[in-house]
Amino acid sequence: AMLKPVHPLQLYAYLLRKTRQLPPHVQNYYRYHIRQQFNSHLDEEDPKRISEIMNKAVDDMEWLIRKVRFSFKPFIFKYTK
Repeated sequence: AMLKPVHPLQLYAYLLRKTRQLPPHVQNYYRYHIRQQFNSHLDEEDPKRISEIMNKAVDDMEWLIRKVRFSFKPFIFKYTK
């Protein structure tokens, strides 16, 4: 398992790597979303708040990947017949 990122730039790289586990047709959407979220928090200075944002980002990505794993396999099966 990948170590949890401790610095915002590590988080950014971690999340972008994680998008590779998503279906190809949604990867660019989530990369764009990650960039937008990262940019929207650039001026955040409170270490506690930064930590909260980072933990939520990791949790959200893990949730998304789990969701996709359960929903995408039947999707592939359905549309390749």
